[in-house]
Amino acid sequence: MIKDYSNLTVKLFSILMQYSKIDKIGYIEAEYFGGSGSQSAILFDDGVVIFESISKQNSINKLLKKIGVKKKLFQDRFDYIGLNKFRKTEEWIK
Repeated sequence: MIKDYSNLTVKLFSILMQYSKIDKIGYIEAEYFGGSGSQSAILFDDGVVIFESISKQNSINKLLKKIGVKKKLFQDRFDYIGLNKFRKTEEWIK
């Protein structure tokens, strides 16, 4: 695993770096239980990390903004694309 991330493996990190040579690509994690938790996000572009926010508030929203995700008034990007329906990173891929 990559330090400070729960699910980001060295292999996946390498794959994301390679794909970022085509276009920006990000990786996000969130873990919540009982209303509290943490978010982490990392954004790659042209084979390098251009943004990283580990275990900070709004990490995912900041990354989503950087890749151009729009939002409605009084709604954040995390909720707008439906990530709020899931409490763990693993649930996003189901």
